[in-house]
Amino acid sequence: MNSIQDLFTAVRSIKHDSLNHYTAINGFLKKELHSHAKEYVEQLLKETVLIERSADSSSQVLERIKNPAVASLLQSKMVVCLAERISLTLEIKEISQFSHYKTYDLIKILGNLLDNAIRATSYELEENRYIRLEWGQTENEHFLYIENSGPTIPECQLQEIFQMGYTTKKNGEGGLGLAIVKNVAERYNGNIQVKSADGITSFCISFANR
Repeated sequence: MNSIQDLFTAVRSIKHDSLNHYTAINGFLKKELHSHAKEYVEQLLKETVLIERSADSSSQVLERIKNPAVASLLQSKMVVCLAERISLTLEIKEISQFSHYKTYDLIKILGNLLDNAIRATSYELEENRYIRLEWGQTENEHFLYIENSGPTIPECQLQEIFQMGYTTKKNGEGGLGLAIVKNVAERYNGNIQVKSADGITSFCISFANR
């Protein structure tokens, strides 16, 4: 249900932005500022090309996802990132992809980590917003790694963020997502690490190869 809501919200955002762009262009034309209108349209075209290239690349990666529910979740988050002007990079290998996880738990892990990354990255200037997700394995372990730009988390708070009820939101809401991620990972004997420095935060969940 959350993924569907994310899609509706993202589509509304894109439509709202489009209306703003049309209004701006119309304003330039009414004032006969044709050079300004031309420059504005050229900038929009450049941005559209970059977005399409990113979407095509991510769509190809999604084809490697073995779990259809996970693929659907990632696709919905791609749309949200598109609406929020966040550069999303997916690197997914042909591996087990945590096949020993129940789908319900896997969705909890991915959904909460990506929601957390999207929220943190939204504080950045548009040109600095990015999220990178890597799903792969080494000789000894398989892992899920998510990195994003955004406010640095003070080192003294890195362990507190996994506590139930801990939140950085001014309204005090939230504080459940990362606690849920930690709880699920530990139930599957997974190891979770978080790092944050110089405006980049990363989460890595790993499991020993079976």
